[in-house]
Amino acid sequence: MNLSDYEAIWKRQSLPVGTATDPGELRATFEAKRRKMEGTILLRNYIEGVGGIIASIGFGWLTWSMGLFGWPILLGLTVIAGVSCVFLYDLWRFRQRRVGPEASMLVKLEANITELRHQRGFISHYAKWYLTAYGTALLLLGYGCWQKVRHGAPPEYLVTLLTTPSTAAWIAILLVVPIGATVWWWVDVQKAIRLRIDPRLEELEKLRRELLAGG
Repeated sequence: MNLSDYEAIWKRQSLPVGTATDPGELRATFEAKRRKMEGTILLRNYIEGVGGIIASIGFGWLTWSMGLFGWPILLGLTVIAGVSCVFLYDLWRFRQRRVGPEASMLVKLEANITELRHQRGFISHYAKWYLTAYGTALLLLGYGCWQKVRHGAPPEYLVTLLTTPSTAAWIAILLVVPIGATVWWWVDVQKAIRLRIDPRLEELEKLRRELLAGG
């Protein structure tokens, strides 16, 4: 799972300035930015879709070979695969609606605005389905592994882990670091929407008005 590829590519682009941009500059840079956006979406969907499926299969084989397998692990892997299917569907949807290079600038512009609005809604709702699903999957995987391990562990094994300073510190790190990284990533997603996607939508809307007016 790579949570920051999509936002990182947006960051490498120059920051748009919304409606203050000159219409001539918008026309001149439209095609290059349109292709860059399409490449970003394709890359994101391939990484999350294909990568997630491969990761779930790989982790499933690893736990199976270690004898750590059961219904919680199977359910967790199914949830991960389900998230990947969402991105594979978005990949299929995007390729079906993608306009060809022979289309007029106005048609490309309309398609670009529609796609960018869709992607804005898609990533702005990550917390409702993406993070919830992955969080649930990780809890199921952890529970499944713990259920298998504790059967062969000595009595009071968990108490020993939690009361030993070194292991307790590692457990705390394993909990705090992912939570902190998730919060940072979510703030970064909202920043990308506010400072990059929304201004770009304003630019495209302005260019559409200019084209419809015959400017």
